[in-house]
Amino acid sequence: MADGKGALAKYVLTDAESETIFAEQILPAELSHALDSGQVPGNDSSSKVAVLLVGQTGAGKTRTAPLLHQAMTTRHPSGRGPAHLIADTYKTYHPAYADLMRHSPALASPATGPDARRWLAMACSRVAAAGADCLVESACRHPADFQDLVRIFRAAGYVVHVALLAVPEALSRLGILVRFHGALPEARSRGLPLRLTPRPVHDATYSGLLVAARWLDGEGSPSTDRVVVLRRGDRVAYERDAGGHGGDGSVASALLLERRRPLSQEEKARAFEDLKTLEELSLGLGQDREKEKQALETELRDINQLLFGLDPDNNAVQAETPDFPELLPLDHARFITSRGNNG
Repeated sequence: MADGKGALAKYVLTDAESETIFAEQILPAELSHALDSGQVPGNDSSSKVAVLLVGQTGAGKTRTAPLLHQAMTTRHPSGRGPAHLIADTYKTYHPAYADLMRHSPALASPATGPDARRWLAMACSRVAAAGADCLVESACRHPADFQDLVRIFRAAGYVVHVALLAVPEALSRLGILVRFHGALPEARSRGLPLRLTPRPVHDATYSGLLVAARWLDGEGSPSTDRVVVLRRGDRVAYERDAGGHGGDGSVASALLLERRRPLSQEEKARAFEDLKTLEELSLGLGQDREKEKQALETELRDINQLLFGLDPDNNAVQAETPDFPELLPLDHARFITSRGNNG
């Protein structure tokens, strides 16, 4: 069911309701640190940095974000960290969220999503007006929202950097299962209850990320100062600076290429270890959880097939493997502070 559409339209707040909640609850709880940080926008736009970290659900944003946050914190003499904004975390401020989680958990996210997205845009606008550094995490389920956020910061004179996670579908789908069934912190983004991301949501973010990448190659190119395409582990596969220098091809082509890159032996071993753990968990589910067991087994079969297509020991994969760029470690500090090439 589409967010805020059809039967869910009744959950969308009026402008007045939305603005009241933002002013009275979200601003004090989520943004007071950044807005009271004493960061004063200067004439030089390099004094204000916005970093947008984008990747489909399960890609690993939760692992990369702290490293970017630390780099953004240490660049300031005050040691104040940036505003760190994640759309999902605003859903809990919706008046209907808690009740939906108790009685209709499958509806909680789509019912409150439109207002959470609106609050994220409002938060970005307030941070931009204050001139504070900002780190935004986005899954790109709604690529137009990502584009709007870039425009907000660009219009306010920010240096805008984008880090795009290029993670194969098999690994992000597996990551969703691991973080949920393992009750990892990644499944609870800042105060949210433990949740299993539905497959359609993952797929929408997986395709939405490509839309965002193509926008960065076209209309959005002048609005960004640096773009990097990262594998898990923050390894750079592609980078481009404000002048379009630093990488052959395009952001979209780099994303598509990295989604095809055969797994390293370490990645392969980790993936199959996770699969084994989940298969054992599935075997332990009783008859009272038969529906959950069947859904998990179906997902694991699909992931196994996807992993076979990325197996470096698969002869078919070896025969069709193009030339992949060397992966270099991301220098987080230089990525934050420089408009030029990483490293």
